Amino acid sequence: AIDFDGVIHDYKNPVEGKRMGLPIEGTKEALTQLFDEGNEIIVFSVWGNQEDVIGDWMEYYEIPYHSITNIKPNADIYLDDRAIRFEGWDNHKDI
Repeated sequence: AIDFDGVIHDYKNPVEGKRMGLPIEGTKEALTQLFDEGNEIIVFSVWGNQEDVIGDWMEYYEIPYHSITNIKPNADIYLDDRAIRFEGWDNHKDI
């Protein structure tokens, strides 16, 4: 499962007049390789019901995927630019 904002597209630098930025460098190549290797690519975003908008963007940049959701899916691996690795409450006393 791959976060759309900050992992697939550069949300900090939207294209002029658009909501979304360009693909993060290496995105197309990496996702194409994962796709070709038979991995299921699930794109997730907090945008709500914007699957069509994100899908159109992915197709425009020819970036492969299987599905898009606004609910964090059950997955073996998550790629997310704002994640904190949870290793137990005892290891996170500074939160």
